Amino acid sequence: YVHLLHFIQNTPNNMSNNSDDDKNYEKLMIQLVTFLKDDKVEMRNSAIEHIKAFTAQNIYFKYFYGTEIVENLIKLLADIKAIARNALVCIINLSQDDIIRNEMIKLKLVSILCDQICDFKNAKDNPLVQPACMALSNLTRFEEACKILMQEGSKIQGLYFCKLIDCFVKSSPIPSTSSSSSSSSSSSSNSKDNFSWLATVLLNASQIESTRRELLNQQGNGRKLLTILLPYLFHENKVRRNGIIGLIKNCCFVMTEHDWLISDEVDILYYLLYPLIGSDPFSKQDIEGMHPKLIVANKNGKTRESEPIIRSTIYESLLLLCKSRNVREKLREIKAYPVLRDHNLIETEEDILNLNVEVVQFLIREEESLEDKVEEIEEDEEENNKKSEIKSEEKGIVEENNNNNNNNNNNNNNVNEKSEKKEEDEEDNVDYSKILENDDDEWMNAL
Repeated sequence: YVHLLHFIQNTPNNMSNNSDDDKNYEKLMIQLVTFLKDDKVEMRNSAIEHIKAFTAQNIYFKYFYGTEIVENLIKLLADIKAIARNALVCIINLSQDDIIRNEMIKLKLVSILCDQICDFKNAKDNPLVQPACMALSNLTRFEEACKILMQEGSKIQGLYFCKLIDCFVKSSPIPSTSSSSSSSSSSSSNSKDNFSWLATVLLNASQIESTRRELLNQQGNGRKLLTILLPYLFHENKVRRNGIIGLIKNCCFVMTEHDWLISDEVDILYYLLYPLIGSDPFSKQDIEGMHPKLIVANKNGKTRESEPIIRSTIYESLLLLCKSRNVREKLREIKAYPVLRDHNLIETEEDILNLNVEVVQFLIREEESLEDKVEEIEEDEEENNKKSEIKSEEKGIVEENNNNNNNNNNNNNNVNEKSEKKEEDEEDNVDYSKILENDDDEWMNAL
C-alpha cells in the first residue's frame, strides 16, 4: 500500500494519451479498489479518500470499468460515518458515467438509498443525509431508476415514494404564506436543510406516468400527495421550491385532471400566481373578484419569487393549464391578469417576458380564436416528450476533493441546469463543480 500511495503522489496532474499511462492507471485503480475491503478501518479510510480524489474528475472514470468499485462502495455505506460519507460522494461523482450508473442501478442502489434515507428521518443532523439525497437525485434523472423507486408492478407500488414524501415534509415545517419573504432570496436555511434534495428526487420521479398517477390520485385513502407538497412552493429553500414547481409542471401535462387541479380542493392557480405577486398596489377595479389570498398577500407587502428558473417554470405550468377552457375561464374569474400585467413591468428576463405574454394572450383573446393556439402548444409539448422537462439544479452533483492539488478548470462554483430529457446537444457537456463542502454548514454556498 505504501508503494501504491507513492505512485499516486507522483502521478501527473494532466492525463496523456500514452497507452502506458492507461495501463498504469488501470492497475492502480484495481489495486486501490481492493483496499476498500480491507479489515483495517485505517486502510479503508485512506483508500476511499484517494478514490474520492480521482472521482472528482471524469477523465478517470474509465479506469474504474471492470473493477468492483460499485459493490465496494455500497458495502461502505454501512461503515463508520466518515467512510460512508466519502463513499456517497464517490457515488455522486461516478453516477455521471453511463456505464457505472447502469451498474449502480443493476445492483439495486436506488432501493438501498431509499431505505437509508427513510432511516434518517429522525436524524436530521446525520452527516449522511445530504449526500444520500443527492446521490438518489442523480440516479433518478433516468427513467429506469424512477421505475425502481416507484416499485412498479409490485404489490407495494408507490411505498418508497410516499415514505420519501413523509421524510421531505417532516424534515421541514410547512411554510406559511403570511411570511412575505417566503419566496424571496433568503437562503439562510439552505445549509441546514439536509433533506432539501428530496425535492429534486420527487421532481425526477414525476417524469414517469405511475408517479403522476400517484400524485393526482384523488382517492388514495386520504393521502392526496400533491396537496401536501404544494405549500412547499413558498419555502425559503430554493432547492425545495425548484423541485416542487417542476413536479407541478409535470402534473399539468395530464389534461384530464385540470378541472380537479383548479378546484377549491387543490387551488393550484393560487399557488402558481402567489410567487408572481408583489406589493404594487392594485386598483379597486383590479381587486374586484380577485382571489382573496392574493389580495391579502399584496397588501402585506409580499416580495416576488427571486429565482428566474422558478418563475419560468411557473409560466410554463400556466401555459399547460391554459390548454383547458375551464382553466382559462377560472384565471379570468380570479383576476389573474393584473398579477401578470404588473409582473411584466418588472421582469428582466426576456424568456420569461415572452412566456408572460403568451399566458396573457390566452386571457385577453376571444375563446373562438384560441383553438389554433392550443393545438400549437400541444404540438410543441409532444416534441419535448410530454413526460419531463426537468429543470432541476442538481445535474451532475459533484464534490471536488478539497485536498486535491490539481489546478483543474472546474472552479465555476455553480450547478448547471438539467436539459430536457431527450435533448442531446452541446449544453450537456458541462463543467461539473463543487457543491459539497467538508463543512456541512457551508455546502449550499457553492450554489
